[in-house]
Amino acid sequence: MLVENIDNASNLEPLNLWPRLLNLYNDAAPSVRIGALWVSGTAVQHNPNAQKAFGKHNGVQSALSVLQNDSVDTVRTKALYCVSSFIRANVHGLTDFVANNGLPIVQLVVENGSGALRQKAFFLLHALIDEALDEVTPEELRPGMYLPNAIAELGFVEATVNALKELTEANHGMAYEQAVGFLTALCATEKGKQAVKECDALKGVLDEAKARFPDIETDELSQILS
Repeated sequence: MLVENIDNASNLEPLNLWPRLLNLYNDAAPSVRIGALWVSGTAVQHNPNAQKAFGKHNGVQSALSVLQNDSVDTVRTKALYCVSSFIRANVHGLTDFVANNGLPIVQLVVENGSGALRQKAFFLLHALIDEALDEVTPEELRPGMYLPNAIAELGFVEATVNALKELTEANHGMAYEQAVGFLTALCATEKGKQAVKECDALKGVLDEAKARFPDIETDELSQILS
């Protein structure tokens, strides 16, 4: 079944395939877990019917469990893709995500993920903040300010600074750039800006990284810290 097709993706529920698919998240073979998460993430992306069915079967809870506990980094990366596909532009999905400790689990990714996984986590956080601040979209279709405020209050800034140190040492410029973009986006909120300015270690980390990544734009963030 080609789940990129919105009708095929919606048919996962009447064919009773969601429970079978979610069970594969625990398969012994990493390739099977990756495949099941990819199918899920592709099916729910911009598909309200599939999103509703995925939520009905506690899909985000299962995907978050994989993201938190799986020992294979490529499996965790695909779990994050699945979660991201479910919660982007989906207020009900985001509510499920928050209720199932989604933010603390993503913070763990920032703290202990590979460079590639961290890169995707920072991209997701940036996108969620942008959605929350998008005044063009009706309020009922976007996250409330509670989301960026929670991100600011949960310790994401400190976790990101520690990640930046490791990313600089590992010469992982793409993840570093996404991290800087996330922190800059967070500063568009009062609580986010305050959390960034109160992080004493951040300026030193940015200064250290300029020599390693001279093409990455950090001036806006540096001005906020000055």
